[in-house]
Amino acid sequence: MAFPTFWEWLLIPAGFVAGVINVLAGGGSFLILPLLMATGLPLGLANGTNRIAVVLQALVATTSYLRRAPLDRRLFGAMFPPLAIGALLGAYLATQLDPKSLERVFGLLFLVMGAVLLRGVGEKAPKRLSPRLLRIFKLPALLLVGTYGGFLQAGVGLWIVVVAVSFFETDPVKANGVKLPLVLAFTIPSLFVFAQSGQLDVRRGLMLAIGTVLGALVGVRLALRGGRRLIMRATIALMWVTGLVLLFRSSFSEERALPAKPAASGSIALALPNSQSVHRPPRPARSPAGSR
Repeated sequence: MAFPTFWEWLLIPAGFVAGVINVLAGGGSFLILPLLMATGLPLGLANGTNRIAVVLQALVATTSYLRRAPLDRRLFGAMFPPLAIGALLGAYLATQLDPKSLERVFGLLFLVMGAVLLRGVGEKAPKRLSPRLLRIFKLPALLLVGTYGGFLQAGVGLWIVVVAVSFFETDPVKANGVKLPLVLAFTIPSLFVFAQSGQLDVRRGLMLAIGTVLGALVGVRLALRGGRRLIMRATIALMWVTGLVLLFRSSFSEERALPAKPAASGSIALALPNSQSVHRPPRPARSPAGSR
């Protein structure tokens, strides 16, 4: 086994920062995905590898939370089944997209989520809906949030709180209480989907998990009210930069993937699986019958 590179060692302190961000503001995975890509992982593999750290961090944070406050089992039981189904669907979609399409979709989602966080969605109590709208949109909203969590994961806790308050007539405190247990519960099956498709790097995932777990333990003990806004702005800036880079990469790779020019006259081009071409010289013409 090769010795970890500089970028791989950097996953531990970066994971620590992401763990603190997840506790104080949310969205730490927006920091992790670019760094995993910097270690040499393609986006799809980075997306799956991040789930290892998410599961371990959520496990530690949930255990710590349940020691201080009871779990709202009714709310958890009502939200978990559709979230889990959506997470399986989202993880499956993420493993089926080709790299170029995945970068394009992730780039757009990073930009959109940056705008959502900038507007402060989730900081104020969401409006409760009428009984008719609750009946119509409750299940689709849960499935959509679960699909987003399985597909991207980053920032899904925000939408869990919004849906819990809007559709289940609960307060933000109780909604935050089920957020981490729900993230843990539906990320485990999506982790198996990524593992089944071979989109996990266990070594990088465990190195990242060391940092995120330590960051979560420190984050729950911090009271940085004044620093939260600065953390969010830095996270949003990183999200927009990453989103633009992913969109640029997907467009650039599309241009490079254009078909090659026809081979020179008299030669035959053979397409190989690795997109390289081999040119064979033309065969010599046969001599007329009876001539030497």
